[in-house]
Amino acid sequence: MEKSGIDAVRQTFGKRLHTILDARGLPTTGFARSRYIADLIGVTSPTAYKYLSGVFVPGYDILIDLAKRLNVTPDYLIGVGSLNSYLLYDPSGHNPIQMSLPERIKEFSTVGWTGLFFYWSVSAREAMDLLQAGDKVVYTTQNLGLEADRHYIVQYDGLMYIAKLKALVTHADGSSQWEFSFEDNTVIQLAQTDIGFGYAAQRASQSLHVIGSPVYRLPAGHAFPR
Repeated sequence: MEKSGIDAVRQTFGKRLHTILDARGLPTTGFARSRYIADLIGVTSPTAYKYLSGVFVPGYDILIDLAKRLNVTPDYLIGVGSLNSYLLYDPSGHNPIQMSLPERIKEFSTVGWTGLFFYWSVSAREAMDLLQAGDKVVYTTQNLGLEADRHYIVQYDGLMYIAKLKALVTHADGSSQWEFSFEDNTVIQLAQTDIGFGYAAQRASQSLHVIGSPVYRLPAGHAFPR
């Protein structure tokens, strides 16, 4: 018999928890998986097991906390949002960056790319509050047109960052002026003709190049899915 109401929400919640953990290559089954969730949000292992089994759905505060720690939306966990809706939060739980989880995330590998996806391993010099040293950010280079209010992976002065783009003005000749805002409140304004595209090992000092669009973050210490 088809489940409905709260029973359907419970089952969806459990299935999506497993989907997220599978995608990250985290503990595969049984006690280790329950213990991971328990340690993550400060509940008992039996309670975590009931979440994973579709028996319980946590209360509002725990649901919000769990969603932030897993970089997903609360709506995704209970079956309301997009199947691939992921967020990257700063440590205070504010300023989310929308990301999308590709259906075939398990194709990502330690060689750094598979098909249309690449990854950036965050160095100590590039780390800020949002991204920590050792994090890996998967990004895509496809459909890389400039759009206002989107986040991009950029290379600036030899280092990689996430920056938000703002449209400033379009001149009579059709040329555009853009503003890139960085997490440390640095702001760079450039004409579109002065913005480069694509990654290279050597860049001129103070040059800015758009590398890709962020897709997914693997926190430091988490291996790529096999």
